[in-house]
Amino acid sequence: MEVVIDTLNASSGAALRALPVTSGAVLNAAAQAEVRRCVLLTIVNAGECAMGYYQAQAARARSYEKSKLTTTVVAATQFHNLVAGIFAGGAKIGVIPAFMGVSVQPISTADVAAVLVAEALRGGRESEYVLAGGPAVHSMQELALMWKQATGSKALISPMPLPGSFGAFLRAGKNLIPDHAVGEESFEAWLAKRP
Repeated sequence: MEVVIDTLNASSGAALRALPVTSGAVLNAAAQAEVRRCVLLTIVNAGECAMGYYQAQAARARSYEKSKLTTTVVAATQFHNLVAGIFAGGAKIGVIPAFMGVSVQPISTADVAAVLVAEALRGGRESEYVLAGGPAVHSMQELALMWKQATGSKALISPMPLPGSFGAFLRAGKNLIPDHAVGEESFEAWLAKRP
C-alpha cells in the first residue's frame, strides 16, 4: 500500500472520544504496512475551539504531525453540505438561522477530495500541513439567502446569536482562511446542482 487517506469521522459520544485513538491506530497500521504517506483531513484551527468535536479533530492532527511517518494534514473550512444542513434543519421549523457576526468560507467535498488526492500523490519525504478553503467568504445572512432562493424555502431567515465557545470561535473568524482559497465550486454553484 502506497498511501492512506484518513477521513474518519464521528459526531458525538464514545465514537467521538475514540476518534483520536483510532487515528493513532491508523498510523500504527500504516507504519507496519510501510505506507509511503498518510494524509489526514481535519478542520481549520480546530485546536483553537473548545468544542469537543473540534478538540478531537485537533488531537488527530497532532498525532499526524508528531508521527515519524511522512504525513500531510489537510485542514479544510466547513463543507457546503454542512452549511446547507444547518439551514435545512432550521427550515423544518420555519426558521433559517443566520448567526449574527458569523462568516463562513464553505468548500465542496469534491474540492477537498481533489486536495486530499493531490497530497496522497505528492512525492518526497517531507511532512506537510495544507490549508484548503472555499472560494469565498460570506456572512451567514448571505449564505442563508442563497440557500433560500435555491431551495424555494418559505422559512424566514432569522438573525440569531450563536452563544458559547463555538460562537466566539466563529465570530473571531478562526474558521476562515481567505489567503488559502483553493476551492473552485462556490456555494451558489453547488446549490444549483442539488436536486
